[in-house]
Amino acid sequence: MDRNKEKGYTEGISRLMLLYMKNEKIGYVHSIFKNSLNIKFGENLVYISGLEKKLVSFGCRISDDKIEKIIRKAKTGDIVVHRYGKMVFYTDGGVEVLNLPLNKIEELRIPYISSMKYRQKIFKNIMENIEDMDLKNKSGLGNIKNELEEKFSNGLTEEIQKYLTGRGKGLTPSGDDLLTGYSFICRLCGENIVLKYGNSTTDISRQYFDAFNRGYVSEDILDLLRKDTGKAVKDITEIGHTSGYDMLLGIVLGIRGKYQKWRK
Repeated sequence: MDRNKEKGYTEGISRLMLLYMKNEKIGYVHSIFKNSLNIKFGENLVYISGLEKKLVSFGCRISDDKIEKIIRKAKTGDIVVHRYGKMVFYTDGGVEVLNLPLNKIEELRIPYISSMKYRQKIFKNIMENIEDMDLKNKSGLGNIKNELEEKFSNGLTEEIQKYLTGRGKGLTPSGDDLLTGYSFICRLCGENIVLKYGNSTTDISRQYFDAFNRGYVSEDILDLLRKDTGKAVKDITEIGHTSGYDMLLGIVLGIRGKYQKWRK
């Protein structure tokens, strides 16, 4: 069996990635991981992964064979040229050409759910699948996790944004993941939330903030609305070391902030 088909995902590209690259022709390899890499075009990162990952708000997903071939040859700083629906990687091991999967463009936009009844149904499903997870003890926020409900008592203030942005370890610190989850719930309810302090955190987190401010989130989060909620929650818990749990904690805080009956 084709190992790419075993993953359950197919090649695809986010609309936002194309928007980021629209007027940018030359970039460079920013960072390389085991099965993925980031390319920087202008002020923005775009993320390329294999088929084992869900689509990132500013990324694309290509076959495992393609990503492995690029990663084998590429190194940080290599020039990447974008033209005619292709990325051309200039590496010490030669030139690699990647045809972008333009036949499968994913929007990944955060919807506004105008019906309060439908919102309540969605939030109820999410809470039922999260409530027994002991998120606070799985969060990466250390000794501040028990203070969070009080800190969010007045919603997403500038003070709480400054306090949490960049707080924690990793490529996307725990505070940033929590803010993304919380803000996602606010956007579903029609609030025009802006994550203001992306310049105070990591490059990768800053890119997630920028994507969110433009109205986009990753497939992992959107799947809470459009697929089996239990599976979507489980998939989120598998993001990073604590990132998924931090994001879910933010989602819970957001829902509790909207509906008094879920507050503890």
